[in-house]
Amino acid sequence: MSVAFYTYPIPNSHKIREIRTKIWNAINKHYDQYPVEIFGLLSSYARVNPDTLKEIMSFDVDFLIEIIDKHLSPESFEHCKYVNDQIRWLKRNEIVLPIFSQLKDKFTNPTYELFLKIDWDRFRDKEMFEFTDLPEV
Repeated sequence: MSVAFYTYPIPNSHKIREIRTKIWNAINKHYDQYPVEIFGLLSSYARVNPDTLKEIMSFDVDFLIEIIDKHLSPESFEHCKYVNDQIRWLKRNEIVLPIFSQLKDKFTNPTYELFLKIDWDRFRDKEMFEFTDLPEV
């Protein structure tokens, strides 16, 4: 007996966008009731995934920004890290919006600044995957 796993990319169809709209609206509506669970969901969305579709991310970004503005706090290190990680992931997927610089400025607190100084996964504001010759770093 053999088992095969296959990842099917989500199509960017009208029906999928409709479903995603309902999901994002529910997340926004219920964030205050379930902040820990929903923040966990948002954090898992920000994780690097090679199967991410740029079109889906482009569709989702406005919902993410609304949730960030409405529910996340710049006083929270976890929120600062999430917002900055999410912006880096979006930029890596060639999704760049003018509001990103405002969000990066807003979601930077002293604890997050200290974290950036000691984070070994980053070097001089570059992610590990951005280096072309990693041994030279």
